[in-house]
Amino acid sequence: MSMQSNLPASNNSSSEGWIPFNPGLNPVEAGNEHPWRSSNGSLIANTEERVVVQTDNFGTVPVFLDTKKGETLLNLAGESRQASPQAIDRAGFWELVIYGSCLSTRTPWQHVKQAPSSSNLVFERRTGSITYSPEPLLAPPKQEVPTAELLQRIGDRLESLCRDYWSLVGDGEILLPLSGGLDSRLLAAYLATTGDPSRIVAMTYALSPTSREVTLAREICRRLSIKRHIIHPTPRTLFKDQIQPFWDFFGGSVPPAHGHLHSFLKQYVGTRPPPLLVSGFFADAVAGFAAGPSDKAPALSDSGVFGRFQAGLEKLLVDSETSDTVINDLETVHGEWRQSELPVGFDEYIYLTIRQPKTFAPLLSLYRDCCPVAIPFADPDLARLYLSLPLGERRHKLVQRHLISARAPSVEGLGDVSSSVANATRRQRAQGSLRKWTSRACIALAILSGDSIRPTTPYWTEDLFGAMRKEARPALLATIKGLAAQGILSAGQAQRLRPKPRTSLDANYDVCLLGFYPLASSAIS
Repeated sequence: MSMQSNLPASNNSSSEGWIPFNPGLNPVEAGNEHPWRSSNGSLIANTEERVVVQTDNFGTVPVFLDTKKGETLLNLAGESRQASPQAIDRAGFWELVIYGSCLSTRTPWQHVKQAPSSSNLVFERRTGSITYSPEPLLAPPKQEVPTAELLQRIGDRLESLCRDYWSLVGDGEILLPLSGGLDSRLLAAYLATTGDPSRIVAMTYALSPTSREVTLAREICRRLSIKRHIIHPTPRTLFKDQIQPFWDFFGGSVPPAHGHLHSFLKQYVGTRPPPLLVSGFFADAVAGFAAGPSDKAPALSDSGVFGRFQAGLEKLLVDSETSDTVINDLETVHGEWRQSELPVGFDEYIYLTIRQPKTFAPLLSLYRDCCPVAIPFADPDLARLYLSLPLGERRHKLVQRHLISARAPSVEGLGDVSSSVANATRRQRAQGSLRKWTSRACIALAILSGDSIRPTTPYWTEDLFGAMRKEARPALLATIKGLAAQGILSAGQAQRLRPKPRTSLDANYDVCLLGFYPLASSAIS
């Protein structure tokens, strides 16, 4: 049977980014200015006087601004290849290394800014000034809605989105990355019950075919009648392999830690009509992975993210001027949180508005070079409904468990490898302890054996810690040497970064540094 589809071909980074059913904002009347052009998630207006950008709730089509040329970019492909050490933004560089993403409009490059999610950004060409104002696009309804009704509305909206995706596909395929976690399981349940499960291609990546992810995903497919399930082995060298493509596209602003799906898409797409990739991106943000108390009174210094920055700046010997700039950026975001209408705590707010958009929105651009992408959890209506739920329903993604139970009870009682494992029952507490202590045991054995013993736990999708100690180590040392030679790292900072990681946080520092390998290698080639 020939596979027919209503889907467009991949957009190859054109200005018209394509994300179905995540509409952009309504253009404003621009008077005599040049007309707005839509990127279906962002709106951009260029005039002789200014550049204006409006972004949606997650900046799902990221917009970068080259302030030298006054141009808007949908990726950093050309800019990153021409980058020089002199163009490094010190505050952005250290924000990325410590937190995994830059704050506010900052990127690792002085002349490149990124429009924040859910905001209006204005760049004045004459003065070079940039201003932006957050827009409360995700503000929940003012009136209180009973929890049971909200859950029903969320289910109805998910069903509507999934039916729309099937109508786009025609007789074609839906490609669904499927782990044993709750978010992809929820999507699998709705897609399998709104369309033809035989045209879903489930894909699971893991270190081993016997991993927990594969075992659970295989059982989910069986119970939902999804016949095609592809296991994509995660190579130990994944991060090292992804350095160059990530540099070419992101210029260091997105670490290669999230390269799993890209490594699969490069192999899978191209020999068949493009499938519709339905991604669970942004589910962590709206379903409560980082959910916490929403009291607006606590000071910035009481937040977990402040403690993380403070510890990182001290440990990595960041100079006082740069440290002050980083903390000022954090204070700006904290001020936005205090004025926001979102009923979330600051740690969740910064995760929701910065960490997720600045990591995953650019990745979507990379995936859209391969095939069209749908991201249901970024849908504004769905996101509002999620964030309207009481804290107790969102913590540990309890909402996802309710929805799965209502939609597909057969897959509700299975285990969980989600990033937010609940601890309400004895079984859940035991599972969480097993996951934590097996991971710690693997790390301890690697450290104590000098990496001659490399066990992995069934709960690991990738061995980030081990890869940073072994497979990626030569490239990492070369990066540190090259960045020091170019004056980006001081001698003391290079010394602090050279030892093999002893904690997961150390490994995260390393993988962020690794993203600058192409820049560093130019100094030692």
